[in-house]
Amino acid sequence: MDKLSTPCVALDQRGCGESELGDPAEFSQEILVDDIHNVVVQEKLVVEEPRSSSSSKLIVLGHSLGGRVALAYAATYPENVAALIMEDMDIIPRPVAEAPFQVLADTDDIFDRRADSVEAATAKLKQAGYPESRIDRWVAEGRIEQLDDGSWWSHVNPMFRKLCYEHVLSSCKGRVNCHTIANSDDMTFPVHVLVAGSEGTVCKDESIEEMKEILGDQLTIHRYPTAGHSIHSSATEEFLATVESIILNAS
Repeated sequence: MDKLSTPCVALDQRGCGESELGDPAEFSQEILVDDIHNVVVQEKLVVEEPRSSSSSKLIVLGHSLGGRVALAYAATYPENVAALIMEDMDIIPRPVAEAPFQVLADTDDIFDRRADSVEAATAKLKQAGYPESRIDRWVAEGRIEQLDDGSWWSHVNPMFRKLCYEHVLSSCKGRVNCHTIANSDDMTFPVHVLVAGSEGTVCKDESIEEMKEILGDQLTIHRYPTAGHSIHSSATEEFLATVESIILNAS
């Protein structure tokens, strides 16, 4: 995202990257939205005056699960939003049982993301339910990395994934938030959904059609036939061109 021509802020959601998970009992879609809003307020990311100018607002972009959270933020704080971008995510509920693989299905223990070696880190993630091929890719990408003290840190958190399925992805809140945006006279910002290729996308055709029915002309669908689920890394130039165009049109 450092290739964009406009300043941007990337947030680690609680339990991701270097952020602490906090109390799992407090985890919810609402608290994830509150986390974003607290950063917006503390960092003064939205200019207070003039409130009528879109240039004083945010382009809110979320990838995958982050797309659901971005949608919820836009529905909760529309006064701060100039445009919403959901990268390869739709609104259909995704039950825990339909997850690509089960993670920490039988435990509520906090996952320790620090390990003494890459082998130990890999073993922990395999025990949590992740396939070894995916873990190896994360090591190559630096999502499992060695720290200055010699220990290894996993930016991937199985407990976060489990909680997201339970409290965000499996709920109907995506649909509710989509209807909220469509039915409010105060929520006129454009909504953009970026859809990866058929081999990589998690979006369901029926869910995209439902979003079209709900949002009408407020929604624009962008397709990347050769991209994987992470469009920003598998079709970077096209992704950046799309985001730059959205920023320009929202200015």
